[in-house]
Amino acid sequence: MLFINIKSKILRDLFKVLSGNIIAQGIGFLTTIIISRDLGPQQYGIFSLLLAIFTIAVQISDFGISTSYVKYVSKNISKSKEIFFTVFISKIGLSLITGLAFFVMSEYISFFFFQTKDYAQVLQFISMAIMFHAFFSVIVAHYQAKQQFTWFAFLNISHNLLKLLTVLFISFVFVYEKHLTYFIYVYAYVFIYLLMVMTGKMAKPRGTSIILYNQKFSIYFQYNM
Repeated sequence: MLFINIKSKILRDLFKVLSGNIIAQGIGFLTTIIISRDLGPQQYGIFSLLLAIFTIAVQISDFGISTSYVKYVSKNISKSKEIFFTVFISKIGLSLITGLAFFVMSEYISFFFFQTKDYAQVLQFISMAIMFHAFFSVIVAHYQAKQQFTWFAFLNISHNLLKLLTVLFISFVFVYEKHLTYFIYVYAYVFIYLLMVMTGKMAKPRGTSIILYNQKFSIYFQYNM
């Protein structure tokens, strides 16, 4: 009986992850088609390159921490709060450094890839989103580590659905000349709404409390997940 329960739980979790990924990838594919048809070959090529540059910067700011977080928390559930706080602080530091470097080097990056500095302002603006992506990746990794796959699938699907709806809104409302820039901003910032929702879910009604102790400068961070 225990074996059957374990097996059924594994199958349910597998179904949640697979169905979430399939739906999210399908929505993402549809969004890509809409953007490519809206922008045309040349503008879509620029969009893809800008998005690739931003994605690389986000990956650098992560430095593999999210993957390690899933591994360590899944093996040390009782220490999940301490691990979460350590990872959270580490991600803040790395994302700030990466974002600042990305901002400072934006003109050089723009000229290196596009032979013009016209996209430096766009790169500077999306560099500020790197830190928010760091926070979001920690939350997603947390639900993976705690095996809360329903919420993991929800975040995955909702993120891609928000991108699709926002892209459609931009396509119909704004002039064509603004589409390239706004599409990049969507990919950089649209998830912030989900970040606020999940942060509110994780926080206790009485608020998050942080207590500092003088001895060894230990820090207590309280949250509810």
